[in-house]
This record gives sequence, structure tokens and C-alpha cells, in this order.
Amino acid sequence: MVNRTDIIGQKDLLDRIDTLIDNGNFPRFSIIVGGPRSGKRLIANYISDRLNSTFVPSSVKIDDVRDVINSSYTVMESICYMWANADMMSVGAKNAVLKITEEPPMSSYFIMTLQTVENMLPTILSRGTTFNIQPYSNDEILEYANRRNYDLNDNKDIVLNMCSTPGELDILNSNNLNEFVGFTNKVLDFIGQASIANCLKLSNNFALKQGETDKYDIKLFLQCVMSLALSRYKETNDVKYNKLCISTCNILSEFRTSSVSKLAVLDKWLLSANDTMK
Repeated sequence: MVNRTDIIGQKDLLDRIDTLIDNGNFPRFSIIVGGPRSGKRLIANYISDRLNSTFVPSSVKIDDVRDVINSSYTVMESICYMWANADMMSVGAKNAVLKITEEPPMSSYFIMTLQTVENMLPTILSRGTTFNIQPYSNDEILEYANRRNYDLNDNKDIVLNMCSTPGELDILNSNNLNEFVGFTNKVLDFIGQASIANCLKLSNNFALKQGETDKYDIKLFLQCVMSLALSRYKETNDVKYNKLCISTCNILSEFRTSSVSKLAVLDKWLLSANDTMK
């Protein structure tokens, strides 16, 4: 069971959720919007527990979406269904969801999680109640690190610059923090001096598929690049590092697209960075 004290931050969001539930006005269909690893599933689980409902996560494949919708009209107990990462739904699956927004079953709740509303049909957005994950402060990130007994060593400032959610901190901790920062520094030393072919070989160090837990997360790496490049720019006043920060920031924005290819984004950054740092 998820209690309010289990959740870092999100006070205003939780207050809104609690008020709706306490007044008996929580919507049958809701949408939680937040970046990757920002705690959307945890919030959904909290809502389900507060509603005294059985929590049932479902995939976003069209057949599974249709099965959930069909079964929701037959169950008598209170069930809270969740479609995580609904950004990845096909058009057919999204259209199927419209059915329960028009004729919601009496005993079921539906929660959809999105990274960005740009990846969802406007008609679905207009028929759901949207809850936005609030940004985490540095103090909240540190509180989470303390709860998990994560040792940030001498890299606290770097970690705070590149980790904006508790989930990102979890991933960073799964790697050796010192090795991760050291690897990123070596890339900054290496980039601009190597051939294009050798630069592209760096992609072998990153997790491009699910389950590659022994490799580095691309987005965290790019965020670490920004943090270290900014630090180098302040120390050396070398404009190349400032340009690298800007180009890296622009490339990071491409992760907002649900169909983005991680390898394509990484290769684009490697080629751009190699050119910038020459």
C-alpha cells in the first residue's frame, strides 16, 4: 500500500487528489503527465489505494486496451486500471480509449500516464482530468537519496545538475557513480580529436534496448555532459564548452518525441559534439 509519506514532494498534486477523493468527486478517467521516471506510476498506485480499488496495470497494445475496456463493464468490484506510457499507444488503441471516456463503467477507474500531452489525441485530453507531476527541488532529490542511502560522494553538485527525478537517481545509482562521471569526462577529453568512426563506436557503451542494465543511460549521460561542460566553461572560458552545452540541450529535447530512436539521438550528438569540439 502506498501512503502519502512514501512519496517525495508533490504536495500540491497530492492535496488536489485527496480533496477530489474525500469529496467523492474523483474522475473515472484521469491522465498523469510527467517526464520519464518522475513517479507517475507511484501516484497512480496511491490514487488506487485511496479509492480502495484493485490496481491493475495494463499494456498499451490495442488488443490489451480493448480487453481491459470490455472487462471493465462486467466487473462488480472497484478496479483502477492504469495504462502506463500511453504515449506509445497506436491510433487504434487511442480511439478504443474514447469509448470509456464517453460511457465509463460504474465500478472502474482508468488512469493514463503520459510523458507529454503532445503525444495524445486532443479529444482524449479534453475528456480526462489531467494531473501534472511537479518538478522536484534539489532538497527533494537529496531527501530521496538519503532515504535510499545513496552515497553521492564528492559528486553531489553534478548529480543535482543532471538528475531531475527520483527515478533518474535510481538509475544513476545502479551504475558506479564515480565511474559514470569519469567515463563522461573521458568522452569530453576524447571528442573532437577522434575520427568519426571511432566516435560512433562509443554507442556500444549505452543501453539501446530494454534490459541492458550493465550499460549507461543515454539521457543521463547527456545531462552529465551538460553539467561537466558547463563546469569546464566556467573554469576555462573556452567557448567550445558553452556551444556543447547548447547543442546537447537541443538534442535532449528530442526525447520528448515518443517514437524517438535512442541510437539516432546518440549518433546525432556524437557527430555534432565531435564537430563542436575540434
